[in-house]
Amino acid sequence: MMQLILTACLTVSSFACRESSVSIYEEMNEFQCAMSALPRVASWTQEHPQWRVIRWRCKYENVASIF
Repeated sequence: MMQLILTACLTVSSFACRESSVSIYEEMNEFQCAMSALPRVASWTQEHPQWRVIRWRCKYENVASIF
């Protein structure tokens, strides 16, 4: 399973930033995740209008953290 890791900052303060993750339940590699990330980033941004995404990356989810 992949995770899309978003780094987002509050729109009113660029110093207040956080990371948020979006789990991707489709089978894909990191390249495919990166290529399909933009619609997911847009969706997250619509759900969190007070945050501005400044970067994102894909990584394999740590299977041990699921259990």
